[in-house]
Amino acid sequence: MSGWSAFWAHMTPDERHRAAEAYLEDVEGHPASKEAAIQYIAVECKTRTQVVRRLGLSKRAARLARVRGLPAPYLHNFVVSFHCRRRAPMLARFLDVAGIGHVEGFVDVAKPTEPAVLEHLVAAVAAIAAEFPAAEVTRYLDALELQAERPWAHLAEARRVVGEGRGRGPDTHDGAPM
Repeated sequence: MSGWSAFWAHMTPDERHRAAEAYLEDVEGHPASKEAAIQYIAVECKTRTQVVRRLGLSKRAARLARVRGLPAPYLHNFVVSFHCRRRAPMLARFLDVAGIGHVEGFVDVAKPTEPAVLEHLVAAVAAIAAEFPAAEVTRYLDALELQAERPWAHLAEARRVVGEGRGRGPDTHDGAPM
């Protein structure tokens, strides 16, 4: 996967809607961010901001999810919100097994973090692969790799090891290209 746009394109329409909705839920308590999102939707959908303000959260999310060419920072925030709000148990399980400190799936990015130990990442990948739907696991791990944060430096190798241990080739995870 080459970037956030490609990641977004591989998400189902329902996942894109839920990701946009999760992001809008996150900015609901931040007036400046909420207003920026409303204005962005209005411009992209060629409508007035007053019309967008009157829409319910789900309808604003639906419009936002359909916008083509969203900037990478938006997509990154949508995906992070989606995973943290809609797949928190998987995130918490992965981070617990990997030995990475978090609060309900949120890693403190302000703290300098060393790359997670490969063996811990292998165990974490194997744990969530055994407990959660394969498509959700793949999507989450792809998102972590796209973030290119220090804790995930060995994640691609961990996925390869887990894939090989399950009788798959080194370039696949649950039968899907990595």
